[in-house]
Amino acid sequence: MFKVIFKQETDVESIYRMISFENTDGGVWKQGWNIKVDKSRFKSQKLQIFVVPHSHNDPGWIKTFDQYYETKTRNILNSAIQKLSQNSNLTFIWAEVSYFSKWWDSIKDDLKKAVKTLLQKGQLEIVTGGWVMNDEASSHYFSMLTQLIEGHEWLLENLNYTPRHSWAIDQFGSSPTMAYLLKNMGFQGMVIQRVHYAIKRYLAQNKMLEFKWEQLWDTSSSDKSLICHVEPFYSYDVPHTCGPDPKICCQFDFERLPPSRINCPWKIPPQKITNDNVAFKSALLLEQYQKKAMLYRTNKLLVPLGIVN
Repeated sequence: MFKVIFKQETDVESIYRMISFENTDGGVWKQGWNIKVDKSRFKSQKLQIFVVPHSHNDPGWIKTFDQYYETKTRNILNSAIQKLSQNSNLTFIWAEVSYFSKWWDSIKDDLKKAVKTLLQKGQLEIVTGGWVMNDEASSHYFSMLTQLIEGHEWLLENLNYTPRHSWAIDQFGSSPTMAYLLKNMGFQGMVIQRVHYAIKRYLAQNKMLEFKWEQLWDTSSSDKSLICHVEPFYSYDVPHTCGPDPKICCQFDFERLPPSRINCPWKIPPQKITNDNVAFKSALLLEQYQKKAMLYRTNKLLVPLGIVN
């Protein structure tokens, strides 16, 4: 048993009982509806947008662990550290310690020093800190704990670093056990993505995509809950995170700039930003941000900006 709390306590089981779990087609946002922006909402209080650059790297999926590392991961980490070192306004988060440790063993001391400096400055953040981004729905808590311990021990021994925020955008299912473990490990908040679309729709309609998550049976302390943020749309790549319309969001996925092998399935490719189009493109993107913000109670909006490996 567990519950979510925003302004009132909600037993999650009651939500599951009232939802039919029909896979209705909501248009461009498949499980959603046409979001209308209330412009008056942003006049009294400005919309604060927190863009979070990230990269999700599966330790084995279509390719093996080593194949991903050689073709993708190593280049991502090298590029990220280079760009962060060149621009103090940039930030980046990383989750999978198994890949990070392999990369760490291959780099020179000057690059290791740069990594530690970026961690201290907060430009680079290790999130969750597990050896992998573990599955939750049918995983035993021994396995969840073991891989968290493995990752956290490596971070402490090599970087003297302890994560404080969790990032679970590609776990299969979500478990209150994970929230319980993270809370007792001293975490301050968590972000999740893989939730049934009917649940996302219900939470979005009721502006409950951010809530406090707690175990009902835990009586060990007065503060048992952990802040949880749910991403409302289909996936965690650029086309599905800036707002409800992937056709528009994909135009800001610059990895797909022609003549890239990866195109936008919605047939409108990205364009380079120039003095001639920057005003139009900014307004287009801002409208998506505003539509996404309408699903939340506050005017502080998290926007992941990353690629699928």
